Amino acid sequence: MKNLIAFALLVFTLVSGSQANALKVTGPRSVRIRVLSYNIKGLPAFINPSYDVSRYSDIGKILAARKAKGTAPDIVLLQESFDSPTVDLRRAAKYPYEFAGPSSTKIINSGLFVLSDFPIVAKSSILYGANDCGTWDCFASKGAQMVRVQIPGVPYALTLVNTHTQSGKKYEVPREAQLQDLSVFLRDVLPTNEGAIIGGDINTSPS
Repeated sequence: MKNLIAFALLVFTLVSGSQANALKVTGPRSVRIRVLSYNIKGLPAFINPSYDVSRYSDIGKILAARKAKGTAPDIVLLQESFDSPTVDLRRAAKYPYEFAGPSSTKIINSGLFVLSDFPIVAKSSILYGANDCGTWDCFASKGAQMVRVQIPGVPYALTLVNTHTQSGKKYEVPREAQLQDLSVFLRDVLPTNEGAIIGGDINTSPS
């Protein structure tokens, strides 16, 4: 589990390397933050009853231990935090600010959460079309969420977007419909002249 967390942080840590990747601020200095995007595969028991739910608190404890060492992500974008025991992760990780993704009348919530060490000063979310889905994904309230966080030393609130789109190669049509909804949402929420981070589980290849 520790190796998994370390690998996820290595892959998804943003603004952590060169000076060019630092958030631009006034004056000569820069600010670096770590952002983790993590699909925790928190599927509900009726879909996969064999899951070991104790792993959620284990992940949270690892994040908390890294916070104590100063090596944890400053912001975490979670996907598939569907099952109620996944709250153990969020409690154990001890992030002071949290925003849950959209919900609907469907059986499962969106599975989206933002955890942040920085104050969340603005937030919004959307649901994708209720019929734009396939297979097990139709049980979930698929959508996207946006937060703006105020980072000390940065003259503007940083915008982050988290989403989880339709899975499976053969479900390109509903996924494309969701991405169209996402593009409209992004046009509405992204700033025109400030930095932004878009993360999540898009279920697409780089091409």
